[in-house]
Amino acid sequence: MRIKKKLVSVLTSAACIISMFSSFNLIASSENEYTYGFMKYKINKDASNNSYITIIDCDENVSGKLVIPSKIDGITVKEIGACENGAAFTYCSKITEVQIPSTVTTICNSAFYKCSSLTSVTIPGSVRTIDDNAFLGCSLKTIKLKYGLRSIGGAAFWGNPVENIDIPRSVNFIGGYAFHKCGYLTSVIIRNPDCEIEEDIVGSNVTIKGYSDSTAKTYAKTESLTFSSLGAAPVIVNGDVNSDGVANLYDVIMICQYLTKSINLSYEQQDRADFNGNEKVDLYDAIGIAKFILKK
Repeated sequence: MRIKKKLVSVLTSAACIISMFSSFNLIASSENEYTYGFMKYKINKDASNNSYITIIDCDENVSGKLVIPSKIDGITVKEIGACENGAAFTYCSKITEVQIPSTVTTICNSAFYKCSSLTSVTIPGSVRTIDDNAFLGCSLKTIKLKYGLRSIGGAAFWGNPVENIDIPRSVNFIGGYAFHKCGYLTSVIIRNPDCEIEEDIVGSNVTIKGYSDSTAKTYAKTESLTFSSLGAAPVIVNGDVNSDGVANLYDVIMICQYLTKSINLSYEQQDRADFNGNEKVDLYDAIGIAKFILKK
């Protein structure tokens, strides 16, 4: 009875101070193009009529380390390469390193195509989509993909001299030829046991590592590749924000604290907090977990 009363108190308090956040379904706008240093950008509007920036072009002579700003004139940078035609930094062959801010959610089609001197890139967990051909023909020796990424497009990293790839559990799709023609590649770890994997994501002589009874194992068998098991896949409890193995009152409190900006949650914690699976953390998740607890 005390737990029930505490749940009601927490949720009632949170409801009084939390406003629901709208999802960001990006839509095109007809705003003019602008210049920021050696980059060109476009101001678009999301479904809630909030402005965001898409980097659409760059001076091909830019060289060395490229730092993409998180904001320009107070407006958040969310896309690299307009997704209808991509190619923001295509053939910028003198760029050696790219730092992408944690505001970016999409790296569009061919965004860094044939940046032949590009050896290092920092891709934050905010990025949900790496589109087709995004880094095709670069010289990336290390590719670090962080939790939060959802989709890797076809031929996204084709032809890079990377040796090992570790794909986080958050990735649910890997497009065909994503890591094809990576001549030094020896192993790929696929941590989502249910990941959708298209054909020929890698060439021959590559070891696929994944959990037993996973799509990675099936893929390796289909493609006649060596498979190395990581054992049984860990059990992920929906709503278990603090990773203690159960969804309980503490998780409800953490969600309410996150929504009131009292604490931050990692991208993995946000996924666990998304109890109703609508790709955002909101009060409905806290309510859903509370109802689940009360039914036990």
